[in-house]
Amino acid sequence: MIRRNFLVLNALLVLACQVLPVRAGAFPAWAEAVLQETQLLVPPDDTDMWRILDQTVIEPGPKGKIKVKRRVVQRVINEQGVAAASMYLIDGNADTTKIKRLKGWHRNSLNRVATLDRQNIVTVSQAEIDKLSHDEATIAVFEKVGPNSIVAFESYEIRETLFPQDLVFMLGHFPIAKRIIDVRLPTAQITPTHFDAWGLTPTINDNSLTLLQTPAIQSEPLVPDSPLSLPHIIINFQDPEAATIPLDQWSTLAAWYYETFAAASAAPQKVHALSDLAILAPIYNQQIDTITYRQRYLTPARGWVPASGEEVQRRKYGDCKDMVAGLRYQAGHAGVSVLPVLATVFREEYPNQDAPVSFATFNHLIGAIPLTHSLGLAAEVSVGTQRYLLVDPTAKGTPLGRLPDAFRNRHLLLCLPDDGRWVAVPEQAFEEQKLDAKVMGSVDENNTLTGGIIFTSRGNALGLRDASDVPDLEEVEWAIRQGFDIPGSAILNVAPLQSPTSDQIQIICQVQWPSFIRYDADGYRLPTAIVPLKKRVLEKRGRPRQQAIRVPRLTPTTWHITIKNHQALAPGATHTEWSDGTRWFSWQAEAGPHLNVTFFQKGHTRIFTKQELAAGLAYWENYRNNYNPFYREATLFRAIHP
Repeated sequence: MIRRNFLVLNALLVLACQVLPVRAGAFPAWAEAVLQETQLLVPPDDTDMWRILDQTVIEPGPKGKIKVKRRVVQRVINEQGVAAASMYLIDGNADTTKIKRLKGWHRNSLNRVATLDRQNIVTVSQAEIDKLSHDEATIAVFEKVGPNSIVAFESYEIRETLFPQDLVFMLGHFPIAKRIIDVRLPTAQITPTHFDAWGLTPTINDNSLTLLQTPAIQSEPLVPDSPLSLPHIIINFQDPEAATIPLDQWSTLAAWYYETFAAASAAPQKVHALSDLAILAPIYNQQIDTITYRQRYLTPARGWVPASGEEVQRRKYGDCKDMVAGLRYQAGHAGVSVLPVLATVFREEYPNQDAPVSFATFNHLIGAIPLTHSLGLAAEVSVGTQRYLLVDPTAKGTPLGRLPDAFRNRHLLLCLPDDGRWVAVPEQAFEEQKLDAKVMGSVDENNTLTGGIIFTSRGNALGLRDASDVPDLEEVEWAIRQGFDIPGSAILNVAPLQSPTSDQIQIICQVQWPSFIRYDADGYRLPTAIVPLKKRVLEKRGRPRQQAIRVPRLTPTTWHITIKNHQALAPGATHTEWSDGTRWFSWQAEAGPHLNVTFFQKGHTRIFTKQELAAGLAYWENYRNNYNPFYREATLFRAIHP
């Protein structure tokens, strides 16, 4: 959502710099009919914009493609709703989405109608990093929209898809009076997902689904980072002219993907299980050192079908599936088998054997190497009597035999020649990760710290091992600021770093940190980078919590502070600690002109689904009731006067 807001603001800025003509026209008859139909309805009290109609029609297109027709009518309630109501967005790059029609109409409060000018339509990149080649959106924007304006958009696009499946999400950040999904694809089946948890009761007629008066998605803290936790429908269909891709069971999808991956990777066929790590290690390490991660998708199929292993080795770059194909190719020449494993990382909503079958739930691919016997490595799993070693060639900072922390608590789909098996990632597969900071120096009358900090990263907690060589000092400083939440006002002079290949990386910095000790109404406090602020509530007064709760992981972090202060201080508590099995914190402090503090905190990820909101809110309130008094009282320093 942050990314989309950013690109939208940039598009609006570009358009605002132009003086564009206003084109007059008539409001379309279909939009007038919608307004007549809903004229007796009243928008919710707390909304800035009201979407009166949101209709999507999905039909067969040429050569196995699909047509998507959409109509939207929305009313501006107040100034805060202007930006959202005046804009229309279509995701998809030019290689996969052809926009055949995009029209718009704006009727202002004086009943004057303007039509959308082509100069107000722009295509912008949504890519978060320069290693992604295709991630675009087309945005249409009206100017001079204000309260009581009514805006309508109509679009028609042709999409190229690899899988005979589509996902349509039902809710937005504003309420919708009437939401219609009309699926006219042959043999289509629609499956509403997460409707019950949100109290949504659709009217379904054949494959046409209608919802009335849908709520807006509220902006709430600590929500899962995945749209798949929101209400959506899964549309399965089959184009009689296209090859069949099975989506009836996870096992058939896995078997299809094994066949597709094996054919594309073009690795040697005469392979067997691994008996000695010494055979695999040099191949794996060479791949880690020489292949750079980069996505380059020119067709929908490239999102799933890898380049050949030989091509990956030649060009020295690729995405996750390409890297696994490259490893399969190289290992195959040594007679070792590598199987594809579908995975979901980073998202909190991830699949398992009981979830609806959908390709959209996966966002990553790793490899599984059959073993003749256990090699005693942490990332080994068993499927029946067969032992496998899980490997992720994209994880430059993780040693062979382990997996990155993003796989914690995950289930993965192992793709076999005629089957698929779900495997749980063992807890021992992950390196222990810790952060430690030792602060030394003095604080002057302006509360500025001058001195040094020794930062220590155990495992790959700061991500510095992801670089194939010694990272530059700017990269190291950025990692420190991200990992330890160091503010931009603090000046860090980083000493040169040795090759970050060991289990423990130490970084020495000279530091000048303004307001290191800050004064508030109660007394003196350490910066929030060291002791985080009080925890806020998860639901607003009078507005019940709506979305699932994600309590994020906290990397175990310890701050050791030994500094001389211009003013002798006494802590609110010399020793305290607390834990509930998910969150931990402990505090030790000594009074006097030399401030000696040790503060430790860590936490596990915990998800409370929408059905578990009561338990999640109770858990968080208990945490708040323990942390906030600790922050307010124990970590407060008061001056010691002679």
